Amino acid sequence: MKDICEYGLVKQEELEFQHWKSYDADIYYEMEKKLDLKKLEPFFIVSHYPDTVSLLLRIKDNFKAEVFHKAGLQGNSKDWEKLTKILIEKYESENSGVDLFMFDCDEDIFCVFSDYIDALFRLAYCYIIPVCNDDNLMIDYLTNFNSIK
Repeated sequence: MKDICEYGLVKQEELEFQHWKSYDADIYYEMEKKLDLKKLEPFFIVSHYPDTVSLLLRIKDNFKAEVFHKAGLQGNSKDWEKLTKILIEKYESENSGVDLFMFDCDEDIFCVFSDYIDALFRLAYCYIIPVCNDDNLMIDYLTNFNSIK
């Protein structure tokens, strides 16, 4: 298992840097002041200032495991990644931008991250958390796994 701060960490040369994006560097701190990070629990944020922000979940906490089991799944990081990919498709259809998010998961940690910091916060607060707060909606999404690779 990696150190928790290593998930979502990429080398600067691996990022597609765009000069117009340099404003993103301080967005994390602005959003941290405005948003209640406790609403993300049991997910948590790790910032790799100024490059990326990661949204993580410890698999051993078994968050929503019973919902995954009802859908015939284990609730492991691969299942979380598939669910998140479905939510990313919804995000992309309702917002501009594609290929904004990357994954760095293993058996212990689910991690979705982005160098588009505002997009990651929007994905977390407007898509992931609302689905996780509604078991029936979550099961509806989990039944769509057949369309995700």
